[in-house]
Amino acid sequence: MKARFVRDAHGIVGALFGTKQLSFKNFLFVLAVVFFIAWLPDGIINLFVQQKTWVGMMQIGVSLGIGLWIREVINEAARKARSPLGVDTQEAKGAKGLVLFLSDKKGEEGLRNSVFEVVSNRKMPLCALWAHRESLERVLVVASEKSIKERDDFLKEVRHYMPKLVEKIVFLEEHGGDFSDAEMIYALLEKTFLKIEKEMKIRPRDVVIDVTGGSKIVSIAGAIFALPMDRQMQYVDGDGKAKVYDMCYKEG
Repeated sequence: MKARFVRDAHGIVGALFGTKQLSFKNFLFVLAVVFFIAWLPDGIINLFVQQKTWVGMMQIGVSLGIGLWIREVINEAARKARSPLGVDTQEAKGAKGLVLFLSDKKGEEGLRNSVFEVVSNRKMPLCALWAHRESLERVLVVASEKSIKERDDFLKEVRHYMPKLVEKIVFLEEHGGDFSDAEMIYALLEKTFLKIEKEMKIRPRDVVIDVTGGSKIVSIAGAIFALPMDRQMQYVDGDGKAKVYDMCYKEG
């Protein structure tokens, strides 16, 4: 029976927080729901059937206290759902982790003096790296099926402009991915953040998702992925200026 309670609570977490990943906060919520569902009937039985007055009163009291906290969390989630979406725009800097979508190169050119002088579409991912070059601890590159074949060329360019950053770059998929498959992109983002948080010990709030080098599908999937957990997206404009966009709920 309690296993079913846990599954139900897990579903509630998904509805409230937009994810079923059990962060510490979400784990506490699941625990609270399980205790409330389990202890309240136990307390009533102990108090009125088994005549265990103090035990029953303690269980009922704790359950009611937990229930009030759960009510507050649900009310907060309801208020957020009614709040309009907003976008907080900031200058890109200081990220410790960067998720970088890399499309195949369009146009041939030699190495320039600066990333801002690059004229091919490689300018965008290079400028995305440049914006955080002093703070980055790890860069996870999600390449397409074509751009994965240009891996060495991309690393050569990074080595020319930002030599210290090359050793921090990791390509997530050996054979690249399909940038037209939204479900696959979302799954890759989940895998990426799990790797960053668990293996690299970088908090999600210190990670930026750069979607400039991907397709429109990548941008949409990135936005959907970024919203529930207040993750941040980055986009580089034609001049090479990187901006971070934090999609969030705005209070009315």
